[in-house]
Amino acid sequence: MHAGRRIPVNTDLRSAFLKLSKRLQKNSVFREWKLAARHEKRGIKRSRLRTERWRKRFADEVYIPASNKYRNYL
Repeated sequence: MHAGRRIPVNTDLRSAFLKLSKRLQKNSVFREWKLAARHEKRGIKRSRLRTERWRKRFADEVYIPASNKYRNYL
């Protein structure tokens, strides 16, 4: 019995891997995996979770124009 998600694989493996990576990114599996690699102190974890909840709660109020979206990364 499987408890996880399934992604149908047709002849195109590339599209299946892209779907898998998008689903993992959406469910933040990689981020949790990286966080679990090292021990995180209780207070630091609490503050990180607090800021994540805050950002998630008010994410719809922040508007970034499409032209300025990647300006800080260049």
